[in-house]
Amino acid sequence: MSILKKIKPNFWNYQDITTGPFKYMFDIRRVWKLSFFPTSLAALVPLIFLSLINYTVMQNSFESEILMHTSRLVSNTRRTVTFFVTERKAALVFIVENNSIDELSNSLKLAAILENLKKGFGGFTDLGVIDSYGNQTAYAGPYKLEGRNYKNQEWFKEVLNRGVYISDVFLGFRQIPH
Repeated sequence: MSILKKIKPNFWNYQDITTGPFKYMFDIRRVWKLSFFPTSLAALVPLIFLSLINYTVMQNSFESEILMHTSRLVSNTRRTVTFFVTERKAALVFIVENNSIDELSNSLKLAAILENLKKGFGGFTDLGVIDSYGNQTAYAGPYKLEGRNYKNQEWFKEVLNRGVYISDVFLGFRQIPH
């Protein structure tokens, strides 16, 4: 049995031949159409209209919520990274201000400072002293970088211009992102 037959009312095909000239008054199909379709329109049009409005409002609400959540996450991440970098920078400034260049050029003293930094802050792998010509005069860490020259490195040029420079991650002489 088809869906149309299930929906169609039983009186749909009924025709009463005894009604005579008043047939239009007893045309149940016509009366049904005149009552069913306007009633259906009166019920469905507002429903469809409100559904479209609800869809639009909900879509805007979801987009706004996702944007707000993402914005908050990015802001918190930025603050965390900024705090991390600022804290490490302050530790390095303290070391430079609290030690002479001769002390920092001593590899044993530099290794002790690196160990203290690792214990106190974490996040430090190595520590080096580079002169104004780009020569690494002292180094403490797992890589063999003492004696390297950094005068052609972009970050070194920025340090000479600004005094302090925090670069993007790059490979460098280590061939490891840092």
